Amino acid sequence: MQLSDFNPIKNTSGLIAGESLTFKDLVYLDATDGKGRKAAIANFAAVGNVDLGTQQTNDSTGMIIAQTNVSSAVTAAFSRQAVVNNENGEIFTLSNPFLLNKFSANGSLVNSVSISALAFTNDHILKLSNGNIACIGKDASSIQIAVFDANLVTVKALTAITASNNTYFSAVALSGGGFAVVFQDSSSPLNSKLATFDNSGNAVLSPTTIWTRTGASGNQYHKMIQLSNGNLAIAVSSVNTSSSIGLYYGVVTTAGVSVLSFTSLDTTSVSIFPEMAIMNGYFAISRPNGTNQKAYVFNNSGVLQGSEFTFASTAGSGNSNITKLLSDGTDFWLIWHRNTDSKCVTSKLPVTGTGGTTTITTISPSQYGLYLDAFYENGLICAISMSGSSALSPVMWVISTKTGSLLASSDTKFGVAPSTTNGFYPRVIPGGDRSFIAMYDYTNSGATNLCVGKYARTAIIGAAQNSVAADAAVRMYSEAGAYEINPIGGVATGFNHAANPITGNAGAILPLSVTLKGVGG
Repeated sequence: MQLSDFNPIKNTSGLIAGESLTFKDLVYLDATDGKGRKAAIANFAAVGNVDLGTQQTNDSTGMIIAQTNVSSAVTAAFSRQAVVNNENGEIFTLSNPFLLNKFSANGSLVNSVSISALAFTNDHILKLSNGNIACIGKDASSIQIAVFDANLVTVKALTAITASNNTYFSAVALSGGGFAVVFQDSSSPLNSKLATFDNSGNAVLSPTTIWTRTGASGNQYHKMIQLSNGNLAIAVSSVNTSSSIGLYYGVVTTAGVSVLSFTSLDTTSVSIFPEMAIMNGYFAISRPNGTNQKAYVFNNSGVLQGSEFTFASTAGSGNSNITKLLSDGTDFWLIWHRNTDSKCVTSKLPVTGTGGTTTITTISPSQYGLYLDAFYENGLICAISMSGSSALSPVMWVISTKTGSLLASSDTKFGVAPSTTNGFYPRVIPGGDRSFIAMYDYTNSGATNLCVGKYARTAIIGAAQNSVAADAAVRMYSEAGAYEINPIGGVATGFNHAANPITGNAGAILPLSVTLKGVGG
């Protein structure tokens, strides 16, 4: 496939847009489906030489930003590391001690703010609707919040929500602005409470009891998501010595008003965070219970669809972050561990709550029992994993939700291996242009790291000659010219996609634009 195939002189309708495109948008060709998509971040789009199975060590093998140490301490982010990005490709990390970093799209450290010298746990970082950054964490005595603008100027200084001796809270950004935090109160009977804040960190809803739990001891592991109708779904893995034991869920409004009272799903006490995912009109919850891996699909009102999905497994009953639940907009997908053959497998869960199928057995790479995270984007699931006990760098692997197959049978290593052991809290998020942003901890090395790479091959192939909707034909400019793109700063960076199996433009990334040199130029 070559750019000349899409030259407007030769063929005015050969390229199909993978998303809506606007006149003069810089476009890359996506090797996974042959469609054209808007290049979002110059640094990311220009790296196209990824070969799955080959370790990413430089831009010719898919690496965008080399492993960068964001903290010289292990960050105990129990519900996975805290990293977000914005539409300009800027990356924000929150690590231990409570340290907020901002990186440019080319990996340069732009700014850093030490929020506290104390050690925090279960760090959360949220990008709010106005671009502000909310930081939430737990010190020795309380859950605390702080808010900064995109330049890391303080909007809300570090402030305690409430005294709470429970670390296992959950926080989400709200679509209408602000954010919400759900947590376990430290006073008997250890009720679950909800608090909400505006984009500046000012309290909107003071801590309000949303579940009165019976029993005076034990932790509650909370997970919360916002539904497509704006309400909040909350899952709680409740560990207790007397009652209210097991997996519970409920639905509340952002004002703390009950939509569905908290209801028991499973009566096994397991000290891990549940997993949750959403799509339009539905949400799902999953958790292993020591005997089975279970999952449930609900509509927005909290009504169970079909029946529970049950998969025989004893793996993962005592560890968070070794399963992942996600949505492709049509079905839910669950990555979990099957002890019968020591495999990490992936199952598709229809929204009907019936007909769940195990579609992939990850024979190679073998990810059985490893700590992992994943995201869905444009037909693919991009996952990363590490063992928590080996001196190996993390690995990335990619699953097609269309074929149910791994794109490559060999895993793709990235980053630099630790001197002793890696960690337990990996996080991966999409970076745009088929890239992944990974943040992960190395336990014995005392480090928290950031690394950015590609998970699929792309090539810049010109600019759109007309504005089109997704799945419509788009004509392409192939001649040289300068095209605006998100600024990256720094010096000009050259690229040459004429050498790719997907033939495209050579060119140079400038601070405010991309200059194309023509096909093979």
